[in-house]
Amino acid sequence: MEAKYNFILTDLLWNIEDKEFIDGFTEEMIRKGVTLEVDFLSHITFATKSYAMLNKLLNECLDARSHKLQCVKHQDFEGAASHREKERKLLTLIENEGFGLSFTQHNEYALYHVDVDTKNRNVRFTVYTNGSEYIAFLSDIAKRVAECKHKCDN
Repeated sequence: MEAKYNFILTDLLWNIEDKEFIDGFTEEMIRKGVTLEVDFLSHITFATKSYAMLNKLLNECLDARSHKLQCVKHQDFEGAASHREKERKLLTLIENEGFGLSFTQHNEYALYHVDVDTKNRNVRFTVYTNGSEYIAFLSDIAKRVAECKHKCDN
């Protein structure tokens, strides 16, 4: 799987608090007549054989991140650097699988892949998350795009 369009969701999640940026993205999707779909993977779906490698990488990355934060808390900066390096390597492996990984300050995460069908003007976000903030945010954007698209089509 190629991560060619993951930058779209990376930018949205990076700017999650920037209402103007999010509104601009939504308006652009509507103006271009793009259909936006968000597919949230369940724990059951993510546990299947097709996601086994990604699931393993995610768990290792979450573990490295947790150890890194514990080292920082205990002011073990060499240990934190070591775990940060491991986390970076795992993030690269996740990206090689075609996914991106984003974290909130509340230790929630979103593992995601973006597919774009330019011919049919369709964007699909495939997301596995433990964060209700991510679910609400992405569902809201998809709903806004769908409502405006529906109004414009009628």
